[in-house]
Amino acid sequence: MILSNHIHSFTHSLIDRQYFINRYRPPECLICEGYYNYKMDIWGAGCVLFEMLTKNPIFPGSNEIDQLHRIHLVIGSPSKLTLQKIMMG
Repeated sequence: MILSNHIHSFTHSLIDRQYFINRYRPPECLICEGYYNYKMDIWGAGCVLFEMLTKNPIFPGSNEIDQLHRIHLVIGSPSKLTLQKIMMG
């Protein structure tokens, strides 16, 4: 019984983590590993605020690719120059 509780708790925390990772990460973080600054925190805070006010996520992606697709449907795709800057760091 104790092991079952630990497994359930671990699985639940992984699901919670995945929900957070997919829903509140900005496109830059979804595209590039290791690139991070305060602007990403502002993006995440905006996503959380939207979800608190509407009780629905603004970009309810099921995985990273779907998340990028949903973001691009709303704000459009970045220009080639912007992508180059992101990729160069």
